[in-house]
Amino acid sequence: MRDVQFTLTCDRLKVSLSPDRKGIAVAEAQGNVLIVQEKSDPKSTAQQAIGRAGEVTYKPDSGEVVLRDWPSIQQGINNQVATEQSTIMILRSSGQSRTIGGSKTLIADTAKPQ
Repeated sequence: MRDVQFTLTCDRLKVSLSPDRKGIAVAEAQGNVLIVQEKSDPKSTAQQAIGRAGEVTYKPDSGEVVLRDWPSIQQGINNQVATEQSTIMILRSSGQSRTIGGSKTLIADTAKPQ
C-alpha cells in the first residue's frame, strides 16, 4: 500500500472505506508488517522512519500509525524495540513517535574508526 505519508507491506491488508466512500476510514495490516515513512518536509529535522510489527492500524483522519505485536521503530541511528509483545508504538506524520509499554532504545555507533 502506498500513501502520501508512507509505504506499507504486509501479509494481509484490510481497508475500510469512509461512509461517503471517498477515502479510507481505516487500514489494518497483519503479518510481517513493514512501514517506511519518508521525510516529507525538506526543512524538517525528522528522518526516515522504518516500523516493523505483527499488526498495524492506520487512520488517515489522525495521521497516526499504531504498531502492535512486538513493534520496533528505527529513526536514523536510534532503534526503539519492544521488550513486551503488548507494547504499542505510535508513529506520527510529523516523524515523532511515542511508546506505551516496555521498550529499549538501541543507538548505533556511526563513528568511523581512527
